[in-house]
Amino acid sequence: MTDRPNETGDRSDVSQKFPIVTVHGGGGLDLSLIKCATFAATKDHVAAARRLAQEALIDHPAGELAVVLISELATNAVRHSGAMHFTLTINQDADGDLYIKVIDEGLNGLPQLYDEDPDDEGGRGIRLVETLTKRWGITRERGAGMAVWFHIDEQASEAWLNLLLPDND
Repeated sequence: MTDRPNETGDRSDVSQKFPIVTVHGGGGLDLSLIKCATFAATKDHVAAARRLAQEALIDHPAGELAVVLISELATNAVRHSGAMHFTLTINQDADGDLYIKVIDEGLNGLPQLYDEDPDDEGGRGIRLVETLTKRWGITRERGAGMAVWFHIDEQASEAWLNLLLPDND
């Protein structure tokens, strides 16, 4: 087992096929790439993607939340997509907002929002993404696969803390 990203060969060009879709007032986004890596779609590579994100976002105020959401999406790619690989891209804009994508071959359809039972062990990943991000979405491209992306800002860490430590007034 290896924890090295890109062990599956250079597939970073796949990230360019999936622009991050978001609504901004009149213009494109000027994003800086922080990290882009491709992993084999195996459970141990979810952990490798999580470590890569932790290292890349160690000083970002919303880094911890981003790592949790990346882990959820990478896990979905491994468990549900039927993919052989997944690619993680982490971008940042000039304001420090994070734009993150997890891309896979998307062979088994779209991710689903489930009304989870509190006793279920899984099924909360997409719900967490929906709840804790500024924007999120799914982009499909015929022949290239699917990207699940999200946008979080520095205040996202406050939402994360509120979820973990609810106000008991």
